[in-house]
Amino acid sequence: MTFEIPIKSGAARINEVIIGTEPAQVKIGGQNCLPFHNFEGEIPNKPIIAFEIYDVKPENWPSWLTKYYEDVFHDPILWAKKCVDDYNAEAINLNLTSADPGGLDADPIKVAETTKKIRGEIAVPLIVYGCGNLEKDSVLLKKVFEINAETNLLAGAAEEDNYKPIAAAALGFNNNVITLSPVDINLAKQLNILITQLGVKQERVVMDPVCSAIGYGIEYAYSINERLRIAALY
Repeated sequence: MTFEIPIKSGAARINEVIIGTEPAQVKIGGQNCLPFHNFEGEIPNKPIIAFEIYDVKPENWPSWLTKYYEDVFHDPILWAKKCVDDYNAEAINLNLTSADPGGLDADPIKVAETTKKIRGEIAVPLIVYGCGNLEKDSVLLKKVFEINAETNLLAGAAEEDNYKPIAAAALGFNNNVITLSPVDINLAKQLNILITQLGVKQERVVMDPVCSAIGYGIEYAYSINERLRIAALY
């Protein structure tokens, strides 16, 4: 008796998102099956690994990590280039920490100009996160989208309390937007609905459901990601 593996391809696909412009361009998404289940469907684009950097020197990093970057901490452009040239980063994830009102409170225009300079110096896509302050990010990310208009930049994060101005800026300047929902599947779905109702195309939205780093949080975060993927496909 022959055993046949049950096959269940997705009824839908994960939206394919283009990040960056040629030659620094990648595609993510597009699959119609679960991760590693290429026997059930297609996975046209592999996951990419982005190296995370900051626009100011991070505080309280352990020495075993700082030793790799201490020569470039003073300049985010050099930091980004080192990640690409020395460590083969497939993308750069830039955190605009300097704009935080609780820290340096840097000018949004000046901070946004840094993103453009970095994008021009690396041969991989740039992903940008704001400073984490909802009010400041609404202004900051608008400037980031504006100064990088029509480059397929991926930036965020648009949250429940500030998604409107951020999504509107992504739409107006023809870029991609990240939605942030703190391990909450219902909020993640709702943000997608609200942002697309503003006119942002589905293929311009990337979801960040957040991941906890320790203990039970890892399992819970994994479960949320799994449920989101299943809900999208079946």
